[in-house]
Amino acid sequence: MGAAKREPNRIRLPSVAVLMSTELVSALTANLLSPAVLFFVLGVVATLARSDLRFPEALYATLAICLLVAIGFKGGSAISKAGLATIWKPTLLAMSLGLAIPLLTCPVLRFLGRLTAVDAAAISALYGSVSAATFFAATNYLRQIRLPYQEYASAFLAVMEAPAIIVGVVLGCLCDPGADPLWATVREAVKEALLGRSVVLVVGAMLIGWATGSRGAETTAGLYVAPFQGILALFLPEMGMVTAWGFGDLRRVGSFPLGFGVVAPVFHALLGRMLARFIASTGARPSCWPRRPRCGGRCRRPIRPST
Repeated sequence: MGAAKREPNRIRLPSVAVLMSTELVSALTANLLSPAVLFFVLGVVATLARSDLRFPEALYATLAICLLVAIGFKGGSAISKAGLATIWKPTLLAMSLGLAIPLLTCPVLRFLGRLTAVDAAAISALYGSVSAATFFAATNYLRQIRLPYQEYASAFLAVMEAPAIIVGVVLGCLCDPGADPLWATVREAVKEALLGRSVVLVVGAMLIGWATGSRGAETTAGLYVAPFQGILALFLPEMGMVTAWGFGDLRRVGSFPLGFGVVAPVFHALLGRMLARFIASTGARPSCWPRRPRCGGRCRRPIRPST
Protein backbone atom coordinates (compact mmCIF):
# COMPACT_ATOMS: atom_id res chain seq x y z
CA MET A 1 0.00 0.00 0.00
CA GLY A 2 1.33 3.38 -0.88
CA ALA A 3 2.03 5.87 1.79
CA ALA A 4 -0.94 8.02 2.61
CA LYS A 5 -0.75 11.43 1.13
CA ARG A 6 -0.11 14.10 3.64
CA GLU A 7 -2.13 17.24 3.38
CA PRO A 8 -0.02 20.36 3.17
CA ASN A 9 0.15 22.40 6.32
CA ARG A 10 -2.49 25.07 6.20
CA ILE A 11 -2.44 28.24 8.17
CA ARG A 12 -5.68 28.49 10.06
CA LEU A 13 -6.95 32.02 10.06
CA PRO A 14 -9.36 33.17 12.75
CA SER A 15 -12.95 33.36 11.60
CA VAL A 16 -14.67 36.65 10.91
CA ALA A 17 -16.91 36.16 13.95
CA VAL A 18 -13.90 35.74 16.23
CA LEU A 19 -12.24 38.85 14.82
CA MET A 20 -15.43 40.90 15.18
CA SER A 21 -15.99 39.70 18.75
CA THR A 22 -12.38 40.53 19.64
CA GLU A 23 -12.72 44.02 18.19
CA LEU A 24 -16.03 44.48 20.00
CA VAL A 25 -14.53 43.46 23.34
CA SER A 26 -11.57 45.78 22.78
CA ALA A 27 -13.85 48.67 21.88
CA LEU A 28 -16.10 48.08 24.90
CA THR A 29 -13.08 47.83 27.18
CA ALA A 30 -11.61 51.06 25.82
CA ASN A 31 -14.95 52.82 26.28
CA LEU A 32 -16.15 51.43 29.60
CA LEU A 33 -12.79 51.65 31.34
CA SER A 34 -12.07 55.21 30.29
CA PRO A 35 -11.91 57.83 33.07
CA ALA A 36 -14.88 59.74 31.64
CA VAL A 37 -17.23 56.73 31.74
CA LEU A 38 -16.04 55.66 35.19
CA PHE A 39 -16.67 59.15 36.59
CA PHE A 40 -20.16 58.99 35.05
CA VAL A 41 -20.72 55.64 36.79
CA LEU A 42 -19.49 57.22 40.03
CA GLY A 43 -22.28 59.78 39.83
CA VAL A 44 -24.89 57.06 39.18
CA VAL A 45 -23.68 54.87 42.05
CA ALA A 46 -23.47 57.81 44.46
CA THR A 47 -27.07 58.79 43.75
CA LEU A 48 -28.43 55.25 44.02
CA ALA A 49 -26.56 54.82 47.30
CA ARG A 50 -28.21 58.03 48.59
CA SER A 51 -24.90 59.77 49.07
CA ASP A 52 -24.82 63.47 49.88
CA LEU A 53 -22.53 64.11 46.91
CA ARG A 54 -23.61 67.36 45.24
CA PHE A 55 -21.89 69.63 42.76
CA PRO A 56 -22.30 73.40 43.21
CA GLU A 57 -24.36 74.84 40.40
CA ALA A 58 -21.69 77.46 39.68
CA LEU A 59 -19.00 74.79 39.31
CA TYR A 60 -21.15 72.71 36.95
CA ALA A 61 -21.91 75.76 34.81
CA THR A 62 -18.21 76.72 34.71
CA LEU A 63 -17.18 73.24 33.58
CA ALA A 64 -19.85 73.25 30.86
CA ILE A 65 -18.68 76.65 29.61
CA CYS A 66 -15.05 75.48 29.48
CA LEU A 67 -15.96 72.37 27.49
CA LEU A 68 -18.19 74.25 25.04
CA VAL A 69 -15.56 76.93 24.41
CA ALA A 70 -12.84 74.31 23.96
CA ILE A 71 -14.87 72.35 21.41
CA GLY A 72 -15.90 75.47 19.48
CA PHE A 73 -12.40 76.93 19.43
CA LYS A 74 -10.76 73.70 18.25
CA GLY A 75 -13.46 73.32 15.61
CA GLY A 76 -12.87 76.86 14.35
CA SER A 77 -9.14 76.23 14.09
CA ALA A 78 -9.83 73.06 12.11
CA ILE A 79 -12.20 74.95 9.79
CA SER A 80 -9.50 77.56 9.19
CA LYS A 81 -7.11 74.78 8.23
CA ALA A 82 -9.52 72.79 6.07
CA GLY A 83 -11.26 75.71 4.34
CA LEU A 84 -14.94 76.56 4.01
CA ALA A 85 -15.15 74.78 0.65
CA THR A 86 -14.50 71.48 2.44
CA ILE A 87 -17.16 71.68 5.13
CA TRP A 88 -20.20 73.27 3.50
CA LYS A 89 -21.61 69.98 2.21
CA PRO A 90 -21.20 68.09 5.52
CA THR A 91 -22.74 71.09 7.29
CA LEU A 92 -25.82 70.98 5.06
CA LEU A 93 -26.03 67.25 5.70
CA ALA A 94 -25.96 67.81 9.47
CA MET A 95 -28.72 70.42 9.23
CA SER A 96 -30.81 68.07 7.08
CA LEU A 97 -30.46 65.34 9.71
CA GLY A 98 -31.47 67.82 12.40
CA LEU A 99 -34.67 68.48 10.46
CA ALA A 100 -35.42 64.89 9.41
CA ILE A 101 -34.85 63.01 12.67
CA PRO A 102 -37.68 64.75 14.61
CA LEU A 103 -40.05 64.17 11.70
CA LEU A 104 -39.19 60.45 11.70
CA THR A 105 -39.18 60.07 15.47
CA CYS A 106 -42.33 61.91 16.51
CA PRO A 107 -44.90 59.59 14.80
CA VAL A 108 -43.20 56.49 16.26
CA LEU A 109 -43.35 57.88 19.79
CA ARG A 110 -46.87 59.21 19.33
CA PHE A 111 -48.58 56.12 17.89
CA LEU A 112 -46.37 53.16 18.83
CA GLY A 113 -45.18 54.53 22.16
CA ARG A 114 -48.60 56.02 22.98
CA LEU A 115 -47.01 59.17 24.38
CA THR A 116 -48.77 62.49 24.51
CA ALA A 117 -48.29 64.91 21.63
CA VAL A 118 -46.17 67.27 23.68
CA ASP A 119 -43.94 64.49 25.05
CA ALA A 120 -43.48 62.94 21.60
CA ALA A 121 -42.53 66.30 20.07
CA ALA A 122 -40.15 67.14 22.91
CA ILE A 123 -38.37 63.78 22.75
CA SER A 124 -38.12 63.94 18.95
CA ALA A 125 -36.50 67.37 19.19
CA LEU A 126 -34.08 65.93 21.76
CA TYR A 127 -33.01 63.20 19.33
CA GLY A 128 -32.66 65.64 16.44
CA SER A 129 -30.51 68.12 18.33
CA VAL A 130 -27.04 67.28 19.64
CA SER A 131 -26.37 66.99 23.35
CA ALA A 132 -23.06 68.58 24.25
CA ALA A 133 -22.43 65.84 26.82
CA THR A 134 -23.06 63.16 24.20
CA PHE A 135 -20.68 64.91 21.83
CA PHE A 136 -18.02 65.04 24.54
CA ALA A 137 -18.42 61.32 25.23
CA ALA A 138 -18.39 60.35 21.54
CA THR A 139 -15.26 62.30 20.65
CA ASN A 140 -13.56 61.06 23.80
CA TYR A 141 -14.36 57.48 22.76
CA LEU A 142 -12.87 58.06 19.31
CA ARG A 143 -9.69 59.29 20.96
CA GLN A 144 -9.59 56.24 23.20
CA ILE A 145 -9.71 53.81 20.25
CA ARG A 146 -7.41 56.09 18.21
CA LEU A 147 -9.89 56.53 15.37
CA PRO A 148 -9.17 59.77 13.47
CA TYR A 149 -11.94 62.29 12.91
CA GLN A 150 -12.15 65.85 11.70
CA GLU A 151 -11.95 68.50 14.41
CA TYR A 152 -14.40 70.71 12.50
CA ALA A 153 -17.14 68.21 13.45
CA SER A 154 -17.89 70.55 16.35
CA ALA A 155 -19.47 72.88 13.79
CA PHE A 156 -22.24 70.32 13.42
CA LEU A 157 -22.93 70.61 17.14
CA ALA A 158 -24.13 74.17 16.53
CA VAL A 159 -26.02 73.75 13.25
CA MET A 160 -28.06 70.69 14.30
CA GLU A 161 -29.55 72.08 17.49
CA ALA A 162 -31.65 74.96 16.17
CA PRO A 163 -33.46 73.11 13.31
CA ALA A 164 -34.42 70.19 15.55
CA ILE A 165 -35.79 72.43 18.31
CA ILE A 166 -37.82 74.48 15.85
CA VAL A 167 -39.28 71.36 14.19
CA GLY A 168 -40.11 69.89 17.60
CA VAL A 169 -41.95 73.07 18.64
CA VAL A 170 -43.93 73.13 15.39
CA LEU A 171 -44.89 69.46 15.79
CA GLY A 172 -45.98 70.06 19.37
CA CYS A 173 -48.16 73.01 18.35
CA LEU A 174 -49.73 71.14 15.44
CA CYS A 175 -50.53 68.07 17.55
CA ASP A 176 -51.86 69.98 20.57
CA PRO A 177 -54.97 72.05 19.80
CA GLY A 178 -54.76 73.86 23.14
CA ALA A 179 -51.24 75.16 22.56
CA ASP A 180 -50.33 78.81 22.14
CA PRO A 181 -50.51 80.41 18.67
CA LEU A 182 -48.05 78.76 16.29
CA TRP A 183 -46.24 81.88 15.09
CA ALA A 184 -45.63 83.26 18.58
CA THR A 185 -44.38 79.90 19.83
CA VAL A 186 -42.05 79.37 16.84
CA ARG A 187 -40.67 82.91 17.17
CA GLU A 188 -39.84 82.30 20.81
CA ALA A 189 -38.29 78.92 19.96
CA VAL A 190 -36.12 80.42 17.22
CA LYS A 191 -34.87 83.10 19.60
CA GLU A 192 -34.12 80.51 22.27
CA ALA A 193 -32.42 78.13 19.83
CA LEU A 194 -30.20 80.75 18.21
CA LEU A 195 -29.35 82.73 21.36
CA GLY A 196 -29.07 79.88 23.85
CA ARG A 197 -25.94 79.65 25.96
CA SER A 198 -24.53 76.54 24.30
CA VAL A 199 -25.07 77.81 20.75
CA VAL A 200 -23.60 81.25 21.48
CA LEU A 201 -20.54 79.77 23.16
CA VAL A 202 -19.85 77.15 20.49
CA VAL A 203 -20.46 79.48 17.53
CA GLY A 204 -18.60 82.41 19.10
CA ALA A 205 -15.57 80.31 20.04
CA MET A 206 -15.66 78.73 16.58
CA LEU A 207 -15.53 82.12 14.87
CA ILE A 208 -12.63 83.15 17.11
CA GLY A 209 -10.78 79.92 16.36
CA TRP A 210 -11.41 80.36 12.63
CA ALA A 211 -10.15 83.96 12.71
CA THR A 212 -6.98 83.20 14.70
CA GLY A 213 -6.16 79.92 12.90
CA SER A 214 -3.21 77.76 13.86
CA ARG A 215 -1.52 80.64 15.70
CA GLY A 216 -4.44 80.94 18.10
CA ALA A 217 -4.55 77.16 18.57
CA GLU A 218 -0.89 77.09 19.61
CA THR A 219 -1.22 79.93 22.11
CA THR A 220 -4.32 78.45 23.82
CA ALA A 221 -3.35 74.75 23.72
CA GLY A 222 -2.49 74.81 27.41
CA LEU A 223 -6.08 75.75 28.27
CA TYR A 224 -8.24 74.05 25.63
CA VAL A 225 -6.28 70.89 24.75
CA ALA A 226 -4.27 69.54 27.70
CA PRO A 227 -6.88 70.00 30.51
CA PHE A 228 -9.83 68.82 28.38
CA GLN A 229 -9.92 65.24 29.68
CA GLY A 230 -9.70 66.35 33.31
CA ILE A 231 -12.49 68.90 32.90
CA LEU A 232 -14.66 66.28 31.18
CA ALA A 233 -14.04 63.84 34.05
CA LEU A 234 -15.26 66.44 36.56
CA PHE A 235 -18.28 67.27 34.40
CA LEU A 236 -19.64 63.73 33.99
CA PRO A 237 -20.41 62.81 37.65
CA GLU A 238 -23.16 65.44 37.59
CA MET A 239 -24.54 63.87 34.41
CA GLY A 240 -24.50 60.49 36.13
CA MET A 241 -26.45 61.88 39.08
CA VAL A 242 -29.05 63.43 36.76
CA THR A 243 -29.41 60.10 34.96
CA ALA A 244 -29.89 58.20 38.22
CA TRP A 245 -32.57 60.66 39.36
CA GLY A 246 -34.58 59.76 36.25
CA PHE A 247 -34.59 56.01 36.86
CA GLY A 248 -37.83 56.28 38.80
CA ASP A 249 -39.65 57.66 35.75
CA LEU A 250 -39.14 54.37 33.87
CA ARG A 251 -41.82 52.73 36.01
CA ARG A 252 -44.31 55.39 35.00
CA VAL A 253 -43.65 55.48 31.25
CA GLY A 254 -43.09 51.75 30.74
CA SER A 255 -40.46 49.85 28.80
CA PHE A 256 -41.05 51.34 25.34
CA PRO A 257 -39.02 54.56 25.85
CA LEU A 258 -36.13 52.47 27.23
CA GLY A 259 -36.11 50.17 24.19
CA PHE A 260 -36.57 53.12 21.87
CA GLY A 261 -33.62 54.86 23.51
CA VAL A 262 -31.44 51.86 22.65
CA VAL A 263 -32.64 51.25 19.08
CA ALA A 264 -33.22 54.80 17.79
CA PRO A 265 -29.62 56.09 18.18
CA VAL A 266 -28.33 53.05 16.25
CA PHE A 267 -30.80 53.70 13.43
CA HIS A 268 -29.95 57.39 13.35
CA ALA A 269 -26.23 56.57 13.28
CA LEU A 270 -26.72 54.23 10.33
CA LEU A 271 -28.76 56.90 8.55
CA GLY A 272 -26.02 59.46 9.15
CA ARG A 273 -23.36 57.02 7.95
CA MET A 274 -25.20 56.33 4.69
CA LEU A 275 -25.69 60.02 4.00
CA ALA A 276 -22.07 60.76 4.91
CA ARG A 277 -20.84 58.13 2.45
CA PHE A 278 -23.05 59.69 -0.20
CA ILE A 279 -21.58 63.12 0.50
CA ALA A 280 -18.07 61.63 0.43
CA SER A 281 -18.74 60.12 -2.99
CA THR A 282 -19.53 63.59 -4.35
CA GLY A 283 -16.07 64.89 -3.44
CA ALA A 284 -16.47 66.24 0.12
CA ARG A 285 -14.27 63.50 1.55
CA PRO A 286 -12.38 64.14 4.80
CA SER A 287 -8.63 64.12 4.46
CA CYS A 288 -8.28 61.07 6.70
CA TRP A 289 -10.33 58.84 4.37
CA PRO A 290 -8.52 56.68 1.77
CA ARG A 291 -8.99 57.88 -1.76
CA ARG A 292 -10.25 55.48 -4.40
CA PRO A 293 -8.87 55.37 -7.94
CA ARG A 294 -10.65 57.53 -10.47
CA CYS A 295 -11.74 54.50 -12.45
CA GLY A 296 -13.58 53.18 -9.38
CA GLY A 297 -11.90 49.80 -9.78
CA ARG A 298 -13.65 49.07 -13.09
CA CYS A 299 -10.56 49.10 -15.28
CA ARG A 300 -9.14 45.97 -13.61
CA ARG A 301 -5.58 46.70 -14.65
CA PRO A 302 -3.05 44.11 -13.54
CA ILE A 303 -0.78 45.12 -10.71
CA ARG A 304 2.81 45.26 -11.83
CA PRO A 305 5.38 43.90 -9.43
CA SER A 306 7.81 46.48 -8.14
CA THR A 307 11.35 46.16 -9.46
